[in-house]
Amino acid sequence: MGRENVVQYTFRMNSDYFTYSILRFRPSQITNECVNVGVLLFFPEYNAFEFVYPSHLQRLKALFPELDTRSIQAYLKQIMHNASVAPKLPHATLSEIIDQHILKADDSSLQFSELATCLSYTQDTEKIVKDFYAEYLSAYDPQGNTTKRFDDAFLKHTFYKRIKERADLFVKFERNYTIETSTIPISFDFAWQNGSLNLIKSASFDLKEAGSIQDKAIGIYGSLNLLRETPIAHKLHFDLLIAEPTQKGLSSSFDNGLKTIEKADVSLNFVYKDKIIEYADHALAYLDKD
Repeated sequence: MGRENVVQYTFRMNSDYFTYSILRFRPSQITNECVNVGVLLFFPEYNAFEFVYPSHLQRLKALFPELDTRSIQAYLKQIMHNASVAPKLPHATLSEIIDQHILKADDSSLQFSELATCLSYTQDTEKIVKDFYAEYLSAYDPQGNTTKRFDDAFLKHTFYKRIKERADLFVKFERNYTIETSTIPISFDFAWQNGSLNLIKSASFDLKEAGSIQDKAIGIYGSLNLLRETPIAHKLHFDLLIAEPTQKGLSSSFDNGLKTIEKADVSLNFVYKDKIIEYADHALAYLDKD
């Protein structure tokens, strides 16, 4: 139903259009009541998915007091990850990719709407993402405040927006670069070459709890150690895009988190959020001479 007849032409590399689908929480198939909880967008010009969702689900909890919103939040986080690494198969429709790699279209409580195609009103995809967040998800923010935290998506978009200004060099950056390890595949936001393979990953620590900062740091440390065992480890350099916590009282946890990551025996650099543009310009300048 629906999805296929919209999707077929969105794979044309045409910047005039983008495609989107609304993720809805439907607690009962009988009542068919549903609430928007996320937006998935596909930009054919960059052959890339973007998924955005609210950081807090108080509205959902108010509507359904018995609901465990923590599990929903975990699903949303997984969907965002799936969207960032979903393979862009040239002979598959978008609905097939979504169903097979992002969220299966079954009878679960989280379901994507039919895909719709929209005329691009700006080349700034970050603005489109923010506008769709404001349109469909702003009810989750206090007083309609749609200001986002400095999360992973913010860091990634800051870098992405800068490098795409150079269309001639943008093609030299590979998005959603994945390396297979002995146990799990590990993905990075971008990769580019300058003698070594520079792998870029957003690593925001703008979180609300010290435990969350510690858990994220340990996860990154573990991933880097796994990559250290790969045959191409000596060719890899890691650039982590970093955001500090904005909540007071977490500076010590943040510093300890970075110290944990630094213990990984790899070539590593921290790029703080106010230096991302400078780092992007450095990469572009190098590639422009290459």
